[in-house]
Amino acid sequence: MQQREKVDLLNYERSFSYNTFLKYTNPFFSMMTELDVTPLYRYHKKGHKFNMLVNYCVWKTINQMSCFHYRIEKDGLFFYNDLTISIVFNTKKEQIAFGLITAVNFEDFEKQYEEKRRSIFESGESDLSPDEGVIWTSSFPWISLKSVTTIYDTNITIPQIAWDKMVKKGFKCKMNFLIAVHHSLMDGKDVGEFFINLQQEINRLKI
Repeated sequence: MQQREKVDLLNYERSFSYNTFLKYTNPFFSMMTELDVTPLYRYHKKGHKFNMLVNYCVWKTINQMSCFHYRIEKDGLFFYNDLTISIVFNTKKEQIAFGLITAVNFEDFEKQYEEKRRSIFESGESDLSPDEGVIWTSSFPWISLKSVTTIYDTNITIPQIAWDKMVKKGFKCKMNFLIAVHHSLMDGKDVGEFFINLQQEINRLKI
């Protein structure tokens, strides 16, 4: 179980937005943008799994942004100190299953990723989070996308991040990233900062 703290809504800086958007039938919004993943492709050519590299950068970026740590649950608003990441893996029966990774550094993340990838491929069993201190990611590497509609459950406020096929444009490798979040917990400015921070994390990754 991830450590969490209950938030005092009277002192929550987003109390007005929280209460306003909580009443909406669909309080979620999503944004998509193109990022430069050339540094990740270079490391992939050296033997690292490309999807692992993307997930690592997403996981590290989100853990550094406090707005992504809030969750609306049945008994109130909570702040999770650390976030795990739930990654989609393929199984040998050509289905999908989910694997959780909790790491302390890149080496640990890569090791856990490979262990999960192999075990889930054989077993086909998902590794589900016992709480909401997690982020959901998914990749769609077959085609480039112009827009995406994600699934929603108003009882779950876990952020969803997805990306499509990497394409080469000149000397650069580009890829579209989509994120879906609950409007009670963050605004477009926060999502914009996420994309900026993710690009910076990709650029400064050193293995």
